[in-house]
Amino acid sequence: MIRVMLLEDHLMVRNAFSRLINSQPDMEVVAEATTAEELWGTVRQARPDVVSIDLEVPGASGREVALRLLEELPDTALLICTCRSEPNEVQMLVESGVHGYISKSAGADEYLQALR
Repeated sequence: MIRVMLLEDHLMVRNAFSRLINSQPDMEVVAEATTAEELWGTVRQARPDVVSIDLEVPGASGREVALRLLEELPDTALLICTCRSEPNEVQMLVESGVHGYISKSAGADEYLQALR
């Protein structure tokens, strides 16, 4: 079972991602956060295999969150999921160790495949 944590501040998007993931027999959402602060209060206890990170969340940039997660939880995979597409930032994050990037305009199957 793939344990997923969502960092997404838009309720409708977060709920859609959660329903999609939980509909899969091999995945489950183990935690959700709307801010960086909520993530830090939850991520260690939730022990996700993957964190899906929006680059624009209250409390810190997704970039800051991703870099800190890479340092503090190196065994947790990180997927950047955003509507922004700044190639330099995405490239820097991938070079830093982020496992993947997907646009929010991608289809559901693409998102699930990226999480896997």
